[in-house]
Amino acid sequence: MNLNRLILFTKYPTPGFVKTRLIPLLGANASAGLHKTLTEITVNKILAAESICDFVPEVQFTGADHHQTLNWLGPRFVYKKQVDGSLGHRMNFAFKMAFDLGFSKVVAIGCDTPYISPEILSQAFQQLNDNDVIIGPASDGGYYLLGIKCFCQDIFENIDWGSSIVLSQTFERIAKRSLKVSLLTVLSDIDRPDDFRAFRKRFDFREHFSI
Repeated sequence: MNLNRLILFTKYPTPGFVKTRLIPLLGANASAGLHKTLTEITVNKILAAESICDFVPEVQFTGADHHQTLNWLGPRFVYKKQVDGSLGHRMNFAFKMAFDLGFSKVVAIGCDTPYISPEILSQAFQQLNDNDVIIGPASDGGYYLLGIKCFCQDIFENIDWGSSIVLSQTFERIAKRSLKVSLLTVLSDIDRPDDFRAFRKRFDFREHFSI
C-alpha cells in the first residue's frame, strides 16, 4: 500500500462564492475564472509530481457534488466532500480520515499558490522522513502546504484563518508539542488585488480576464 496521501482543498468555481476578495477588482465571473485556472494549474502540478514521488492524490471539495467535481478535475483523484465548519475543522477532519485509513504521511495544499512545483511536493514527503511537520510558508503570513506524519489536532485549533498570523500561531502549536518542523520555500498566494496584479505580469490571462 502507498502510505503517502496528498490532499488538495478546493471549491467548485461558482461565481460569487470563490475568490470573493477579488470580486471588487475582477467581478464575480472573472474571479471564478481565476479560481478555476488556479485549481487546474495546481492539479497539473500534482499529476506531474506523481512521476517523481509516490502518493495517493485526494480532492477535498465543496460547492458542488461528486459528479460535477469529477467531471471538472478528472478521474485521477479520490474525491471527498468537505465537512461543514471552519477551515481548521475541515482540515482536521481530512487529516484524521487519512490517518484512520492507514496513511503514514499526509500533505495538504490549497489551490491559491500557482508557483508550487512538483519538486516542492516531492520535497514535502521526503522531508517528513526526518521531521514531524513540514510547512510551506506563504508570503502573507499563512501557509500553502502543511504535512504531518502523526495526527496533531491542536495544529488546526483556535487559528485566525485568513489572517497574517496563521503561520506564527501554527508554530506556537507545534512548539507546545515539541514537534520537529522543517520549512519549504516561501511562495505567494493569489488572494488579494496586489497578488493578482503580480501574478498577471507572469501569465497571460486574456482568455479569462478583460482587465
